[in-house]
Amino acid sequence: MKKKAFLATALSLVFLILLPPNLASATPDLPRFVDEANLLTDAQASALTAKLDDVSARYSFDVVVVSIPGLDNRDVFTFARDFYLENGFGDGSRRDGAILLISMEDRDFAFVTFGRGIEIFTEAGEVYLDKHYLPDLKNDNYNDAFHAFADACEKFIIQANTGHPFDTGNIPLTPSEVTASRIMAGTTAVVIALIIALIATSSQKRKLKSVRKQDAAAPYIRQGSMAVTAQQDRFLHSTVSQERISSSDDSDSSGRTISSSAGVSSTGHSGKF
Repeated sequence: MKKKAFLATALSLVFLILLPPNLASATPDLPRFVDEANLLTDAQASALTAKLDDVSARYSFDVVVVSIPGLDNRDVFTFARDFYLENGFGDGSRRDGAILLISMEDRDFAFVTFGRGIEIFTEAGEVYLDKHYLPDLKNDNYNDAFHAFADACEKFIIQANTGHPFDTGNIPLTPSEVTASRIMAGTTAVVIALIIALIATSSQKRKLKSVRKQDAAAPYIRQGSMAVTAQQDRFLHSTVSQERISSSDDSDSSGRTISSSAGVSSTGHSGKF
């Protein structure tokens, strides 16, 4: 029995040594929610971790949320990417998944996605993703923001599985945008109605006036009392003004970049909240 147990242990060690690094790290070293900045209660952290685990398992796509007190010498995007890779996150050989990391010191955030996530989250899609969680993040509603991020990631994965990930042309309005659109439409309708009513009343008022202002003096001149013998127009001067017209080349624009670290492709963005 001892020989069999020793042989099984030895075979396991050999298998782990021969396994490619990106597969050997398929099991995360940390939970999918890491709260080093202590933003959530224990109960909130447990509930969020359970949701992240559920989404990650059902779609074979690691969804990770991390809060830290502050950064080291790295920028927030690099820190988030390294944190994900160094702690064993990612499903399969491409390390499929995404991470949202926030740093409280200067209120920095970074979203980084890996492997299959590059197709799931397009450049336009990432802008749409931010609309789901950034408002709560900016208002310090961290629990709501993190849950909104997890729910949005699931929504994006489901959409990408249809073959048409969220991108320019198929991105829906958020609930707040729908509300704003309805308010704008209602306001526009009221303004148009007022303009129509104003035109109608002005027309009726004009019909009630028997005396109207004259723009020329002719009606006030007695017939035959005035004769014009000469008429002359003189051109005195002209003024030319110049104004510079800006072009698209005057503004800077930055596109989406896809980088590779440790043989794993990733993309994303960062900012302040």
